[in-house]
Amino acid sequence: KNPIRKAIGVEIVPGLVDRSKVHAENLNTLLHTAVEGDDTDNMLGKNQAEMDFLLGDVHEVDTDIRMSAVLAATTLAVCFATTWSAGNVGTSTKGCTSLQ
Repeated sequence: KNPIRKAIGVEIVPGLVDRSKVHAENLNTLLHTAVEGDDTDNMLGKNQAEMDFLLGDVHEVDTDIRMSAVLAATTLAVCFATTWSAGNVGTSTKGCTSLQ
């Protein structure tokens, strides 16, 4: 059994949240597709953790109750965006990046 009960992705760029949800649906379909010649459920699908993706900013937990609750319930947090997003913040609109 997968020791990870739930995976929650937090993204600050709206388009990336939507794209992540599409990829998660595709993965879910793939993991729950019956394997030819196997009468049992796909083992990966049976052990898949629940996944969710949220739009938010982990640096504003004081003003975002939902984000504060997510981080309070988190055992492990990993930030993948720190390196590629450095210097990517637009100067004209606070909080926007060139990806928006």
